[in-house]
Amino acid sequence: MNETTPRTGCADQVGFFFLFGFGAVFAAVGIISLLVGLDGGDGLAVVLVVGGVFSVVGLGIMIAALRMRGTMARRHALVAAEPERPWLWRPDWASGEIVSSQGGLALVLWIFALFWNAISWTVAPLALADSEADPVVWIVILFPLIGLLLLGLAIGSSLRARRFGRNVLILETRPGVIGGELVGRIVSARPVEIESDLSLRLACLNVVTTSNGKNSSTTEHLLWESNRTIGPEAVVQNAAGGSEIPVRFVIPWGQRASDPNRGNNRIVWRVEARADLVGADYDHRFEVPVFVTEDSDRTLTEAAPQAIDLAEAERRGSPGPRSRIGLRRLADGAIELDFPAGRNPAVVAVLGVMALIWAGVCFALSKSDAPIIFPIVFSLFEALILLGFFHLLFAAALIHVRRDGIGYEKRVLGMVRRGWHARPEIRDLAVDVGAQSGNRAYHRLRLELVDGRRITLGDGIPDRDEARALEATIREILGLGDDQPVRG
Repeated sequence: MNETTPRTGCADQVGFFFLFGFGAVFAAVGIISLLVGLDGGDGLAVVLVVGGVFSVVGLGIMIAALRMRGTMARRHALVAAEPERPWLWRPDWASGEIVSSQGGLALVLWIFALFWNAISWTVAPLALADSEADPVVWIVILFPLIGLLLLGLAIGSSLRARRFGRNVLILETRPGVIGGELVGRIVSARPVEIESDLSLRLACLNVVTTSNGKNSSTTEHLLWESNRTIGPEAVVQNAAGGSEIPVRFVIPWGQRASDPNRGNNRIVWRVEARADLVGADYDHRFEVPVFVTEDSDRTLTEAAPQAIDLAEAERRGSPGPRSRIGLRRLADGAIELDFPAGRNPAVVAVLGVMALIWAGVCFALSKSDAPIIFPIVFSLFEALILLGFFHLLFAAALIHVRRDGIGYEKRVLGMVRRGWHARPEIRDLAVDVGAQSGNRAYHRLRLELVDGRRITLGDGIPDRDEARALEATIREILGLGDDQPVRG
């Protein structure tokens, strides 16, 4: 039922020897640097710092490779025992107890942050000492600043791990069923005390790793997602002094199954739990098995989106508990939707940092002897980044939905554009993905007119279920048919 082929032992052995050899080379460079540094000479501090970092990182990679080899041996035994049930190929999936990936993320962040800072804070002062000779070298100050950002991320991740302890998702459905449900509970070693709401998300992702020579990059493409919000009353304190968070999602037929192999193009299902708290936020992720089984119901399709409870939304002032979109009821069943500027601050911050770094690169190229085409091309990319940054930071929209049509007012940096489309002009309303940041898709509401034009009413909606609920509400007010498929 699941077209999954086990990864061969030969491929795993190649991966082990490559990783172990890479770590050995790193460690050898570090140890040789330390031995050279102990003989004294100029630049002793630099040699000792670089040698120490390379030695520690290399030994860490070698230890990780040895642990990976043991994991691979256990995995091959599971594959041989259950060739037709791939959800039993991973020990955590087989046991139904999946540890949050955030603990491992903290360790990775600390290793990377220490390595980056050790190199950048050692090299930057030496480069800046010659800044009078070449002002371009001032660009190296960006690297220690990036190091401080990485250090902040590592500290934040450690604070979350310390505050909530070990978090495990215990599955009742093993696996989650396509055309069925994924049910379980998250058990936190320490109390999770939320005052408002906790967001749960189940996402199906296509994780693609591409290589170009020595460089590789990994991209996550969102294929499907479902979001839920639970209140404080749903989080139960257990006898061990921790908390338990219920998890339940319906998975419609037609989705793609998990890929237990660690390839360059795989399907990953992930449960995410997040709550904004004073101090360290609660933020944990779990990779879960989702497959077609004998319990799959091929007739189970995704439920049609339900219109928003306008009375509750007006009391709250927004369509959903965590929504940054404003909602107000008007006379005769009309509503006003307010898409404020800067409604996705995390994305704005990331794009702002990218713009600063790219601006530094453009400045360095302009002062260098590089051909003129390079600073021109890089400056064009900088212009595109700044355009996106200013749009996310300053673009706002006010939408009026009435029975006789839709009016909108869009504002960017004092510029205003207004429009009105009567009901006979409107053919359909659609939800699709307007942009994606990491594995988070940002949806938009698009009006389709009889003359073929498409008008974006509002964008930057991170919750697909909220976007679909807004679509259903607007359809209900306008009297649009609900037989059109929802895209995205």
